[in-house]
Amino acid sequence: MKRAIFSHLGFTLLEILVAVTILAVSFTAIFHLYGGTLRNIGRGERHARAAVLGGEKLEELLAHSPFPPPGEQGAFPGNPDYSYKTTVEEYQEPVGRKEKNIPRDAAERTALYRLAVKVEWKDGTATKELVLNTLKAVVEPNR
Repeated sequence: MKRAIFSHLGFTLLEILVAVTILAVSFTAIFHLYGGTLRNIGRGERHARAAVLGGEKLEELLAHSPFPPPGEQGAFPGNPDYSYKTTVEEYQEPVGRKEKNIPRDAAERTALYRLAVKVEWKDGTATKELVLNTLKAVVEPNR
């Protein structure tokens, strides 16, 4: 009778091996997901930095006088891993001078410009880019 009591008190070696294998597979999957999460956080931070730097450059373009500023390119001060390229182009046909009821010498020219800033950065071996656009209306006196 004593023999039957002792045979049920512990785990067998096979049960322990199965439990350790399940734990190892589970922890491997969890650590793999954790590493992927850290990589995605890094990518998100780099993308957010590019958006902030591009937004600042776009604000500079909007505040620039005389308008339109020429297109330029370069690296951001303090962030040499990020570069930018700006473009300024007329967005649509100007209004004002072509209207029949306004004399050509008295009309002002209202033009709409599209401002764009393209920010590029390295993300591992790939080059990523973010393009920010806005429009600005400019009233120019007659020429």
